[in-house]
Amino acid sequence: MRLTLQQYPDVALVVIDPRFGWGAPVITTNNVQVDMVVRLWRAGESLDAVAEEYGLIRDVAEAICCIAA
Repeated sequence: MRLTLQQYPDVALVVIDPRFGWGAPVITTNNVQVDMVVRLWRAGESLDAVAEEYGLIRDVAEAICCIAA
């Protein structure tokens, strides 16, 4: 059972699934916690660096960080 978070755009499908991320919101493409992506971006890394670090395309990293901003 999982809950899709509608506030994120389709390019960055985010869910809460108790099987991944200990129930924290994760990106469905690779089960990376949204919080980890946002923390790295807020620490000063570029969106390109964040995307590369977590194996995302830049559009997904940007969408995640824009919602968190």
